[in-house]
Amino acid sequence: MRRSPLLGFGARRAFSSLLLCALVVAFGCKDGSKTAIISGKVTYKNAPVTGGTIQFTPAKGGPAIPGIIGADGTYSAPGVATGEMIVTVETESAKFAGSGYDMSKAPAGVDGSKAPEIKKLAYVEVPKKYNDKGSSPLRYEVKGGKETKDFELTD
Repeated sequence: MRRSPLLGFGARRAFSSLLLCALVVAFGCKDGSKTAIISGKVTYKNAPVTGGTIQFTPAKGGPAIPGIIGADGTYSAPGVATGEMIVTVETESAKFAGSGYDMSKAPAGVDGSKAPEIKKLAYVEVPKKYNDKGSSPLRYEVKGGKETKDFELTD
């Protein structure tokens, strides 16, 4: 089977993140713990980060829960377990925004939703430390329910 040149590593990673997110929302957490829907805005140098993903990884270990960063810097991450989270941000996947791939022809997600309009996303390079849970300085204590948390990235 031949791979499409339009789905590079970043696009596959974003698709995998979306699929994981849909599965978490569909099946919930098996241990009965509470979860949250976290939304907010990611900025760097007082400007919106206009594409990429944000991930919430439990500090005590466990799978990361992703959220997609939109063209205005906003994100939403459903199904995040309560407790202390290490937060990472990657923007490399937004490099594919100018590839010309028409997302209106992309298949629907598990819940019937379409992928975000990638053509509007723009790559914003952020410091590499935010892309790795071992070096990201971002932490957030999740309490449960609907929560709003903005993240300002610095050098």
